[in-house]
Amino acid sequence: MKIKNNILNLLIPVLVLTIFLLAGCNETTKNGGRIITDNEKQNDKTLGKDNENNEKINDNTKTKLTEESDKTKDDKVEKEEKSETAPEELNIAVYNLKDPVIDRILPYTVNDKTINPEIMIPQITPINDDIENFNYQMKELAIDYAETFSYGEEYQNETPDSINYESYKTNGVLTVIIKHDSKNMGYIKPLENAISIDVYTGEVLSNNELIERAKIPEFIEKLESSINEDLNAFKEFHTPEEYSYLRANTLVKNWNKYYGIEPIYSWSTENGNRNYKPTEVYGDQHEAVSYLSESGQLIYTKTIETPAASGEDYRTFQPINQNNHRPEINPAYEHFAKTLKIDSSKENAPLAFIGHLGETASTTGIEKINSLVDESILALKDIMRINENAMDPYKFSTLYLIIPKYNDTCIFFSNANSKGYSFHINIDTMNTLFNTYQDHELSNCEVRVQHRDKMVIFKPKLDEGYNLTELPKEIVDISKNIGRSNFTEVSNEVFKFFEYFND
Repeated sequence: MKIKNNILNLLIPVLVLTIFLLAGCNETTKNGGRIITDNEKQNDKTLGKDNENNEKINDNTKTKLTEESDKTKDDKVEKEEKSETAPEELNIAVYNLKDPVIDRILPYTVNDKTINPEIMIPQITPINDDIENFNYQMKELAIDYAETFSYGEEYQNETPDSINYESYKTNGVLTVIIKHDSKNMGYIKPLENAISIDVYTGEVLSNNELIERAKIPEFIEKLESSINEDLNAFKEFHTPEEYSYLRANTLVKNWNKYYGIEPIYSWSTENGNRNYKPTEVYGDQHEAVSYLSESGQLIYTKTIETPAASGEDYRTFQPINQNNHRPEINPAYEHFAKTLKIDSSKENAPLAFIGHLGETASTTGIEKINSLVDESILALKDIMRINENAMDPYKFSTLYLIIPKYNDTCIFFSNANSKGYSFHINIDTMNTLFNTYQDHELSNCEVRVQHRDKMVIFKPKLDEGYNLTELPKEIVDISKNIGRSNFTEVSNEVFKFFEYFND
């Protein structure tokens, strides 16, 4: 019994110690034969979260890579689609003409000074007929200049003619500019011409196509402004009539060129004549064309009529730097527009008014003009006089007054012969008083009234009651709206003004 108690006494401390040890230690869990502590379990939880995050990151990365892969595929497809639809640039090259006639142009000596005539002629890859024609003209030009250069050596010129070119691509256009210095009247006159080619189609571009590509708003207003600036330099050296003629010729030529209207003067050409306007560069009779600068800006060539019938001049300007010209309404036109209750600001307002003033031999015309001057509707200095019947004084003629809407309206007069060929009489931008045959059967006087692209052509005709007939709707008769003064009150200035029709 005593032994049994002793054993019990020994087991009790061991049991207590075991319980103590179990309570004092961290909780444990069996896992595959391995003991995992609570700290490890916490680490496992953290690790689990990290794994979840990593899985999410991996999923996001996979999604992003998939999206990028899809985008790359889309970009590739888009590029392939673009490559299928976008035009490819043609293989067009510009190179020097190689020809024996050029090889024969050699340096020569004048007063111990070596002169090197320059002749560089362009050729362009001949991908169509227009470019082949250009190449042909350039070869002809080389022959012409080679002959001119030979005179330079013969006459010992220290400043011989020269020709070269430059080329570049801009805004899908290949530009070749031909520059030639021609000795004219003892001095070197620089001339310039160009050809512009679409690098995708090979098409030779016109002036208007270049204007469209350059995106110039209100181009015609800028052109007129530039023309006026040039012509103002001539104004003080000419009478109003001379200046009006100069201005009208210049305006109408530039309008016709821009709008594609048949020129004032035209000559028949042989069938098959392949002269190509934009590339005619021979001598001084070339028609210079416009082109794009290397920066893509339009350089436009205008035609300026020179004084004293000395020909035409070609000048370039940049439309983008030019102010706009606003046409001014003729005060005399405004007066009659109000009388007829016509709104002169409207686009469809008449191009001009015309009035029949009576026979040249009577005093009616003198009295009516005197009345207009007396009422300050017109000034004599603003009236152009056209004596269309001066060579046939034995046939009665009658007077007409034309009052154009704008101060820069062009009024062109011509007279047709028996074969129908029109002979130029005059052209102006003023109010015009002219005479022609009273009998419309004999009258061949043709009047052309033009402002920009608006143009009418008619022959003044009278019926038995002396009323104007067959007028186009753009020309309105004001014969009954022009008053007349007393003949005894006509001023001396008006009498002198009418002596022009009696010479």
